[in-house]
Amino acid sequence: MQVFDSRAGIESERVHNELRGRLSFESQILNGPEIADLEPTLAGKFSHGILLPQWRFVTDTESFIVALTDNFISKGGKRVNAS
Repeated sequence: MQVFDSRAGIESERVHNELRGRLSFESQILNGPEIADLEPTLAGKFSHGILLPQWRFVTDTESFIVALTDNFISKGGKRVNAS
């Protein structure tokens, strides 16, 4: 979930939301009470939000990319360095 103090935060994410939609990632615009229902510790702190139920985050990006690359190569893929 992304949270914002105002509607301007939602508007600033419009292009990203459209891209996620084209890539079939679901998103839902939230108001303050909906944010509080999903995450009570945020109650009253934010007026707008975007719920991204299919979105995931990676804490160790480098290791994640190495693992993806290794898996790709093990399945016959080829890494090409291009500049």
